[in-house]
Amino acid sequence: MYRAPIYTVLLLCSLFFLIAAAYSSDYKGRDIIEYNDRGKGFFFNDPNLEGPERLCIVFGSVTGEFSAGGIVESDRYEWSATNPSGVEFFEFSGRGENYETVPIRFSELGANIIQVTVIRAGVEIYSETRTVQVTQGPELVLMPDYLLCGNDPTTVQAIPNTTPQIDQYTFEWTNAAGVPVGNTNELTVTQEGPYFISLFFTNSEGGQDCLITGSTYVGPPDDFTLSIQQDEACEGEFVQVTADTPFRGDWTVLKQGETQRLDLGNSFSLTIDTENDLDGPGNYTVFFSVANPQNPACSSERSIPFSIKEGPKYSAQNQQAASTCDANDGSFEILTESTIDEIRIIELNEARFNFPAGEVLLFENIPSGIYTIETKTNDCFRTGVVIVPSMAPLAGDVFEVTPLPESCNNVGVEEGKLLVTFVNGIVEGEYRIVTGNGGEVKKEPIPNQNQFEIDGLPGDFYVLEIIDQAGCTIPWDAVLDVQKRERVSFSVPNNINICEVFELLPSTEEDLEFELLLDGNTVEIKNAGNVFELTESGDYSIIGRERRGTPDKCPRRINFSANVSEQLDFDVVLADQDCFGNRAYEADLSGRDPESVVIRWFNEDGDIVGRGKNWLPVAFGRFFLEVQPRGSGFCAVDPVEFTVEEPVLSVEIELEVEPFCPDSPFTVISFNAERELIADINWIFIDPDGNVTDLTQFDGQDVITAEEEGTYEVLIFNEFGCELGNDLVLILRSTDDSRPEVNEFYSVCDDINFGETIRPGQFDEYEWYFEGGLVSSDSIFKPQVPGEYTLVVTNPDGCTIEERFVAFEDCEFQYVFPTGMVLSDPDKLFEIYVNDAIENAQVWIHNRQGQLIFYCEDFNVQTRVPFCQWDGVFGGDFVPTGTYTVTLSYKSEKFGVSEKVVSSLVVLQ
Repeated sequence: MYRAPIYTVLLLCSLFFLIAAAYSSDYKGRDIIEYNDRGKGFFFNDPNLEGPERLCIVFGSVTGEFSAGGIVESDRYEWSATNPSGVEFFEFSGRGENYETVPIRFSELGANIIQVTVIRAGVEIYSETRTVQVTQGPELVLMPDYLLCGNDPTTVQAIPNTTPQIDQYTFEWTNAAGVPVGNTNELTVTQEGPYFISLFFTNSEGGQDCLITGSTYVGPPDDFTLSIQQDEACEGEFVQVTADTPFRGDWTVLKQGETQRLDLGNSFSLTIDTENDLDGPGNYTVFFSVANPQNPACSSERSIPFSIKEGPKYSAQNQQAASTCDANDGSFEILTESTIDEIRIIELNEARFNFPAGEVLLFENIPSGIYTIETKTNDCFRTGVVIVPSMAPLAGDVFEVTPLPESCNNVGVEEGKLLVTFVNGIVEGEYRIVTGNGGEVKKEPIPNQNQFEIDGLPGDFYVLEIIDQAGCTIPWDAVLDVQKRERVSFSVPNNINICEVFELLPSTEEDLEFELLLDGNTVEIKNAGNVFELTESGDYSIIGRERRGTPDKCPRRINFSANVSEQLDFDVVLADQDCFGNRAYEADLSGRDPESVVIRWFNEDGDIVGRGKNWLPVAFGRFFLEVQPRGSGFCAVDPVEFTVEEPVLSVEIELEVEPFCPDSPFTVISFNAERELIADINWIFIDPDGNVTDLTQFDGQDVITAEEEGTYEVLIFNEFGCELGNDLVLILRSTDDSRPEVNEFYSVCDDINFGETIRPGQFDEYEWYFEGGLVSSDSIFKPQVPGEYTLVVTNPDGCTIEERFVAFEDCEFQYVFPTGMVLSDPDKLFEIYVNDAIENAQVWIHNRQGQLIFYCEDFNVQTRVPFCQWDGVFGGDFVPTGTYTVTLSYKSEKFGVSEKVVSSLVVLQ
């Protein structure tokens, strides 16, 4: 790297000190001030070192943040840190907010020394040191992720129980909502979610010393969500619970206040009969537990709450038959067994309101027939029927009814029937059939037949009445039971997302045969325990049948849909990295909604270390990202492997400068550094007056030109805009204007091995080139071969100067001088040339009278360089025209001659 001469540096430094002294004098010793360009005058901005005085090491090191204040935009900050052994382990310098506040990582216990120096306009205005006591803190053993297996709680621990002075620590655990959930070293977790720990010593002033924070996530190994048809249902209703992922698992339910769960079986989904499966009204939680094939010892469990409201309860009693089918003298009573808000008798168009339990309601003076009772309590409804028979005629005297049960067919159940037979001939009119729960099924004309069937009746309880053309209503006096056939039991998911292939295994505990249909066409038939491989989208059906020859149960048909998911493309990207090595990674899902996938980050041991789209690494090493489509079970996807390497926080950089020579319009500045680590480059110029200029025209360039004297600084950044290093150099133009002393021509004579010796003067380096090739690097050179030569010398400032000369073959001495001259023509005056250097030469010019007009003597005559030049002046005037006598005397040791030559010279006007 080029460095200015020491005297120049001293001169510049002296100038800076004079400026500083002037400021000090003008403002009576106050600190350097800054002018506010908003026109508000001067204001003070004094630097001040701030930061912790005590730190605790946890993960092998601890980071403390220190700030220096000052004018962030223009001040230069120089930081250093020394460990207890006196070894400097941190050095950081530059301008801007990244340098005003710095994090320093300490790894050695004891007294560490921090020093900061602030330089403003080239002058040091502040320097301060601080001792930071670094002590051994507790080992934080909190892992980034814990598995919550089934309904078993998980214990998370902050620090080892054997930590010295553990009783002096304050522990604060909070959940995702910031609610405190624990105040001891260990926390027992039963709810999925993130948890946060803060532990510290409380100092005498009530502050927190050695604050240590951490976080973890507690959850099951698999992601799925439960949905419930209704989270508030009435007693007697059915509640459907499903998972968004086609998992088969165990269903249990727990009533609030109870400790024992009720087992509701193993299936893909669950239908709860709130009257028969549950223990009355109340608040419940249903749980779904799924075994994980990759971690069989840890099942995943999700739960969802729901509540059952108490509905109305009543019973019908004391039904009194009507005397005839057209008499209004029948009656019945309703006994309220619970509070009832409303009772309606639909056929009577009558409503009564607000009854306590134990109330008896009489409905009298009514004709024979079927009456629908509708009751409401807590917005829950319950319906039923009451039969008021006819005494004349009796129903059995008019018709008979035989219930026919459901029957099996190849794909399911044939619905039941009622067989009606008239005893005394066909009755004209209509019939009405109502379910035992009060739902009217049919009301149609009576066929003109002595016997007819009422079909399409699923297994249930029904009541029937006949109404003749005269309006006489004759109800059958008993409830009719159309027996329900039991169906085989199995379950499959309602909706399936297929990756490339989905292995469908129907859930059953019976010995069944399954027929799979796609869009109504049979695909495969397999026995229970065998899987169907689904690879196509479409509407599917699956029929389960008993394998025995004489089945006891009817087949069951379940419809479901399948959709082939798009190929799942995902990758790992480094989303962010701060200037202190902290990284944030992101799962690149190629535009896919994160809610549609399940994301897992694993370490190389297969432990879960993250679950979301964004992930902060907890260590260096190999990691894996796995993304599964949500709602698809386990898909065969290849995890993305990546390595978290230790960050590069600084890069060694050194500026190199070419000499700034006197005749050069500019010089060149470059730097050496690991270029592949550098994303951006900025240059700054500081003139001798301390003015700072950003050289934005050179942004991103690693080689620049400098045209002015001053300090040049380079700052290099990584792809996240963090400064990796900087260097600066003072550039001054060289004042050394010495040039080599070289003639234009030199003679050589190969016959006598002669060449003139060239001594160009004192320089640092010499390079002699003959026709482009280097022939010598000595300070003295004697050419031996005729041709063109080049001399390149380097002066002490590093500037190079180039001179050219020609060596010619000359083995015989020759001289040339004119025989005439023209006084009025400056180009035709008298001068002498020789073809080789001679030690001594004398010239006399006499007029015709013998008077000496001109005399010249030269003791170092150079080759082909004119000497003894005469302009024709004698005594201040031109000599008269005419003929003059010239005498030349010369000596040459090289040629061994000493001669005198006489010739005539004609002088013209």
